[in-house]
Order: sequence, then structure tokens, then C-alpha cells
Amino acid sequence: MNWVVGIDGGGTHTRAALARADSGIIVGRGSGGPGNFHSGTRETLLFSVEEAVNQAFGMAGLLPEPVARIVAGLAGAGTASARREAGIAIGSLPWAQTAHIEVISDLELAFSAAFGSRAGVLLVAGTGSSCLARDKSGDLHQVGGWGALLDDDGSAFDLSRRALRALVFAFDGRGPSTALREAIFNQWGISCHNEFLQALRERSTPGALAGLARSVLDTAAAGDIPAKQVVEEATDGLVTMVQTALRKCGDPPPPVSLHGGLFATDAYREALERRIHSTFPSVKFSRLRADLAEAATTYQG
Repeated sequence: MNWVVGIDGGGTHTRAALARADSGIIVGRGSGGPGNFHSGTRETLLFSVEEAVNQAFGMAGLLPEPVARIVAGLAGAGTASARREAGIAIGSLPWAQTAHIEVISDLELAFSAAFGSRAGVLLVAGTGSSCLARDKSGDLHQVGGWGALLDDDGSAFDLSRRALRALVFAFDGRGPSTALREAIFNQWGISCHNEFLQALRERSTPGALAGLARSVLDTAAAGDIPAKQVVEEATDGLVTMVQTALRKCGDPPPPVSLHGGLFATDAYREALERRIHSTFPSVKFSRLRADLAEAATTYQG
């Protein structure tokens, strides 16, 4: 058992890194499907983790074999019971049965990669969204992260949900016409209202709907007014999360690290930073670009 496995499980993808236990050198990486313990099934989680880890072994030129330690940062693993259940599930996989397994939330994993034990605010906007802060006394504060049913403001899912709402309002006359119709229809390969309803039923999960976010941002950038309103309203949610977290941390405000696929879009990131600077002008921003599966192999809680 000479191996350590790090797992980063998000709402859309699961990534794994395989490291040598003695040196920490990464020898393989792999990816799989959704790794959200809260919104997915146990079977989905196990399939995604097993696929990602098997790929990592394959990249190293090895067949899967027992490992010494597993650290899994999973979306939806924010409670002790969820972490316990996820650990038991992962421990049932053939190469994990004798491993020491530690399950944490994906938010905790990302915060550790961004700040270690220092004060800071981490804002995540991918399929879902959440914010985690540590103040100068070492106390943690979470803002957001209540899931797709109640929250996920400013996430890819939220952008997509708001865009779809603007689209159906345009359909029945409650809202103005919008280029979102053409953008969404093109992405989904459909051409009429009935096909739209069928496509919507087939893409009813947050992870599936979140794929529209890029089209929404592009449509807004092209000047479509309803799409621009969708993006502005989604950004409001992220701004509120960060401002709330900064107030909890007190003065002086700690740095803010941004993580998630949506922040690869310069306009979205810059609009967020501008609006936060209007109330917290001294805040320093950075983007977290770490490979979180690799960071999990060296995680120390």
C-alpha cells in the first residue's frame, strides 16, 4: 500500500490524483462524473470515484491496488453525517477497503489550498456556489452553499435557471424577446417549443442545466438586454455572499480568492470585483488555480 489518493468531487466532475506515499510525487490523474454526495446517489458517487481513480492508476501504468490513504473533498459533504456516509461508501471500493479515509467538503479542500491556516475568504462559483471565510481569530464562517433548491446564487446553475426563466417569459409574453432563445436552442439542438419542453425534462438536474452558463454569458456580452439582466442578478448573489463574509471577518478585511469555472470569464469576474471594491476598496483578489485533487493528497486537517 504505497499510494495516496486525492479526490475532488464537484457537481459535474470528479477528479482524482494518485501520489506515492513516500515522496508525494503525483504519478497519475483521472476524471469521472458528478461527485456531489448530497444531490446524487451513492451509486453515482461510487461510479464517479472509481472511474477517476482507475484512470489515475492507468495513467501510472498500473492496475488498481490497495492504497494507504484517501482524502476526498466532495460537494454536499458539509455535515458530519454526510462525511461519515461518504467515507463508508468509498471504503467499499476494492482498493479502498484497508485505507485510512478522510472525507471533507469540497469547500474546505479549496479553502485549504487557497489559504492554508491563514485568514481569508474563498468564493466558489461553479455548478453551485458557496463562500467560506476564516477571520483573524481562526473562526470559520460559511455563507451560502444551501444547494440548488434554495440557493446556489451566482453559480452556473443559477445563471442557467434565470436564463430559462427569461426565455419562457418571452415565450408567453410576460417578458421581452431575447437572443437567449437562439443560443439555448442551438446548444440543445432543438427548434421548437415542444422540443424545448422535452429537452428541459431530460436536463432536469443542476449539473445538466449548468452547461448553459457559457451561452448565457456570451449572449449577455453580445448586448442582449434580458441576458445582461440575468448576469447582473446572478452577480448580485455572489457580491452579497462576499460582502457578508467580509463583514463577519471584521477589519482589516482579509484577501478574497475566487475559484470555479465561471471565474474564467473575465467580464464576470471583473464585474464582481468592481462591485465589492465599491464597499471594501482595500480587498485584494486572487484566483485559485490549484489542482484540488493533487492538493487533497497532501491535505492536513
